[in-house]
Amino acid sequence: MPFEVTTELPFTLTVLHTGYVVIQSPLFCQFWIVYNYSVIVIGLMYMAYGCIQRYFLIFHRVFFQQHLIFFHYTPLVIFLIYPLLLYFGLVVIYPCEATFDYTQFVCGGGCYEYQFTLGLFDWLSNVFGPVSIGVIATTLLIVRVLIQKRRVHQREIWRRNRKMVVQLASISIMYVIIWIPNVICFIVPLIVSSPLSSQIETGFLNYLQYMICLLCPFMCLIGLPEIRDSFKKKFIRLRSVQPQTQDPTKIVAAPQLRQ
Repeated sequence: MPFEVTTELPFTLTVLHTGYVVIQSPLFCQFWIVYNYSVIVIGLMYMAYGCIQRYFLIFHRVFFQQHLIFFHYTPLVIFLIYPLLLYFGLVVIYPCEATFDYTQFVCGGGCYEYQFTLGLFDWLSNVFGPVSIGVIATTLLIVRVLIQKRRVHQREIWRRNRKMVVQLASISIMYVIIWIPNVICFIVPLIVSSPLSSQIETGFLNYLQYMICLLCPFMCLIGLPEIRDSFKKKFIRLRSVQPQTQDPTKIVAAPQLRQ
């Protein structure tokens, strides 16, 4: 989510710069874990539900608008409250021995994550689940739009929603590339001992989540014709001003003066 970059990312940058968390206390570590995990899951759930909403807005617009409170506002409120309550319960209330590492990202994470049942449930239902739902909804949307495109009287649906489909597909692919490796590298150590997966997770994949906030605006700009035309003009201009190199085989040697 956008405010993750402005409110939570400074904590991570402080750890990377100084080697220690901002405030070295268990209370701060609990706050950071709850806030970080909640923001991530809220963003994933909003992404997944946004893909479902776009399907209804294209093919069932009237029905969706007639039940806007139930199908739009209610899920948004639920997806905002559910992660906050869930991680507050798992991190603050759940009785497990928490050992915080003040030199690690989110102080090493919540202690519940290292328990097989809760860790597996968290990653599969709150991370892998939304990403999978978003990809499935996007795939169904693209398939149906392409099918409608082949029909003579339904081609207007493709022309009207082509840009949105391209944007949606780009964002879904980005989420898959960033989050599926995270899920794999965290679940594997829960099943079998894998130091390599843990090292990749803690040393690289933990920070890849911020790329979504940074790349999402560019993915959304893909579907805007004004932006595409601007890039095309700049690209053509750069090609037209490239210096031409001389062919060395065509260079004629200057005649030498006789002594």
